[in-house]
Amino acid sequence: RVSGSATVAYDASTGQEIWIARMPGGTGPLNGNDMAAVTVSPDGSTVYTTGQVSHESSSAYLTAAYDAATGAQLWRTVYNGPTGSNAADAVTASPDGNTVYVTGEADPFVAGTTTIRASDYATVAYDAATGARLWATIRQGASGQHLVAARSVAVSPDNSTVFVSGYANGAIVTLAYQG
Repeated sequence: RVSGSATVAYDASTGQEIWIARMPGGTGPLNGNDMAAVTVSPDGSTVYTTGQVSHESSSAYLTAAYDAATGAQLWRTVYNGPTGSNAADAVTASPDGNTVYVTGEADPFVAGTTTIRASDYATVAYDAATGARLWATIRQGASGQHLVAARSVAVSPDNSTVFVSGYANGAIVTLAYQG
């Protein structure tokens, strides 16, 4: 379960709390949306969380890894897209356990104005052991398009393809990237 800026692990058979890991926000105050998604490594040894946190003058993805047995933080990283406000909505680990993928949305400002155009899908790949960013990609929303929001991410069983799905103008939009 993820709650505000805390990740809590419970014993599945008794419901008793095993550990709680509290996460301070980015460079700004916590905004109540600090963590939005959670997943576990294929071998069950690591818990990954991601979500939105205040960062400088906007918001960013905050992704962290914890030891599943103890709750000890292994790494944490902030992704602040090219411009605007960023909110991570989904996280998954690759079947081989080597990569963590995070997706969500970025609300970029239109250059030279104070307006924000349609949101973009923003997807980031991290090294599962270190949290080092491997790559990041942005799928831009079309001009005048309503909200483009990536809501889920999955990886093919052979680790070769990353699928990101969400919606734009009331339609489901799914993209595939080479893993």
